[in-house]
Order: sequence, then C-alpha cells, then structure tokens
Amino acid sequence: MPKKLLTDKFVASVKPGKQAQVDYFDLGHPALALRVGHRDKVFTFHYRVGSVLKRRTLGRYPEMTLAEAREAWRLTRKALAEGTALHKPTALLCSTIRGLAARQAAKHGPSR
Repeated sequence: MPKKLLTDKFVASVKPGKQAQVDYFDLGHPALALRVGHRDKVFTFHYRVGSVLKRRTLGRYPEMTLAEAREAWRLTRKALAEGTALHKPTALLCSTIRGLAARQAAKHGPSR
C-alpha cells in the first residue's frame, strides 16, 4: 500500500499495475486512499471498529474530485469522532450528492 501526496494530476493519470487493485494512501490525509482498479478509481476512507479494519467508499473518480474527496474525508472523520454510525445515510452523503448534482447541472444545464 503505497503512500503518496495525492494531487489532481496524479489521480487523473495513475494507471493500474499488475495487481487487481492498488490503494494509494494520501500522506496529508490519514486513512484517505485512492483505490485504482482495472475498471475505475475510487476514493476510500479506512477506519477501525474495535480491532476490525473497515473501508468506506466516499466516491468514484471523476464524478468526485480530489478536493471533494478530502472534504468527504474531513466530514467522515468528524462523524466517526462524534460516534455517528457510518453505515447510515448522513449529511455527508446528502451534501455530496447535492454538490455533484449542482456541478452536473452547471455543466450540462438543468434537467427537464
């Protein structure tokens, strides 16, 4: 599991290696990773519940930018610190969906 300071350029250009999937952990944001597979790239958040390591998908690239993934990482860490269950739909998920919808509407015009 390589560690790297993730940048927009790296996220856009990274290709899968010989392995099925590779997690690139962001040096500036602990537990945030970019999982690169043969079909897609996914931002993930890694955390522990007791002694069990869990992984939560934050969003897929390019629908979610690196900046949006870092904001989702920040909100997810905050929710985890406050004891909020991460398996339930949260304000984080709702705000991410609203943000993506607004960005698509600005790019392609409002839906009919």
